[in-house]
Amino acid sequence: MEIRRLGQRGLAVSALGLGTLTWGRDTDDFEAAGMLTSYLESGGTTLDVPSDWASPTFEGRVRAVGAAISGGLRDQLVMILHSGNLAEPTGGSLNVTPRQSIGRLGPKASKRNLLASLDAALTDLGTDHVDLWILHGPRQGIPIDEMREAAQFALATGRALYVGAADLGQWDLGALTTVAPGQEPFSALAAPFSLLDSSPRTTTMHRGSESGLGFIALNPLAQGVLTGKYRHSTPPDSRAATSHLASLVEPYLTQRHARVVEAVARAAGGLDTTPAQISLAWILAQPQVSTAIVGPRNTRQLDAILDEPVLTLQRELRDVLTEVAIA
Repeated sequence: MEIRRLGQRGLAVSALGLGTLTWGRDTDDFEAAGMLTSYLESGGTTLDVPSDWASPTFEGRVRAVGAAISGGLRDQLVMILHSGNLAEPTGGSLNVTPRQSIGRLGPKASKRNLLASLDAALTDLGTDHVDLWILHGPRQGIPIDEMREAAQFALATGRALYVGAADLGQWDLGALTTVAPGQEPFSALAAPFSLLDSSPRTTTMHRGSESGLGFIALNPLAQGVLTGKYRHSTPPDSRAATSHLASLVEPYLTQRHARVVEAVARAAGGLDTTPAQISLAWILAQPQVSTAIVGPRNTRQLDAILDEPVLTLQRELRDVLTEVAIA
């Protein structure tokens, strides 16, 4: 698998990163270990871990990742951790008590909660640092300086080697990533980016590229919709058929999105490949993209992505797909 630099910084990431959204719940420990083995054997290096700090839906996810990387695998991986106000799926809540109540402890983007999320994750992962820490907004009234202070503290104490940002408006991103003399700069921006959500091409990616930041494409297959699995029906084992994940898929099931999926499917048929491979090839052809984070729920889904080499799309096809995506 291709290894790319994260923008102009020294951190290297694999072109495809492995997401862990479903680990600890939909993906059990045995399946997670098998997925990680397949991913490492393919040459992948980059493990993306959304924090489960105060999440009733995903409590235990980071511990599941920690179990999978135990036994010496940590040193083979570039660990990306996300902290902040990550979206919580609606519905399907569990009868579990998160370790802390965010209502009592303030917004997730506060310095206190960002650092508490980081420390809790380090404990669950069984490591003393993450390679890249992504701070998420919106900042919910928190001064942008407070988020910057959290980032600088994590860097100064070795809890994180690099830091990045996500889910902030353009002004906030600019303010957060503008550091004072003597402070370490931000290294990356992250955002959902796919043929069904291409808006970052003209906003986040452009600004990050101007500042030398790498770009992490989250959700490049649009919750699996770009695999084509929803073209005719909703598979019973899919995310859209799962109460706690359906709300993440629903925004990508509109008629406009269906037209894009059909165009991708036709392109895949013409090249004797899969819609997923076409979608990922389009993402990875964007020069600002350092890595695209795929999030399969099981080894079968992961192997379907890894078993075929990443395509190199002709410029004409890339341009057609871009026009379809922004239409």
